[in-house]
Amino acid sequence: MTGFEAEDVAEIYRERDRREAASAGAAFNQGVAPIVGTGEMVGPLAVRHWKAPFRYDAEGQMIWDANNARALDVRGWGRLTGQGMLGLSDSEAEKIIDDFGQSVVRILNAQWPNNIESNSHENLHHKNS
Repeated sequence: MTGFEAEDVAEIYRERDRREAASAGAAFNQGVAPIVGTGEMVGPLAVRHWKAPFRYDAEGQMIWDANNARALDVRGWGRLTGQGMLGLSDSEAEKIIDDFGQSVVRILNAQWPNNIESNSHENLHHKNS
């Protein structure tokens, strides 16, 4: 490498990660959700298109917003159950995926800035737009 040794570069990245972690911790404590690795809060486009509260649908392994718009699919079944992967039983994998989906919903609902209960008149106009 020119100018920097590999260890110098690694230390620069470690310091950046420490600063981002400290910033994310402070933002989390203030009730705003940082986008990991960017220092940004919940993106304005995401906020415009999905509204809290979110809910998890265990049957379809999907996360839906307050306007019944699908926000996320919870994936990972193949990794959890597949041969050469973790090889878990279907019931174990189902519990893990459901736990993960419910955890994501709790985080989204705690951190999303446009809770539908606080501005429901605006959200009615965004239904599935």
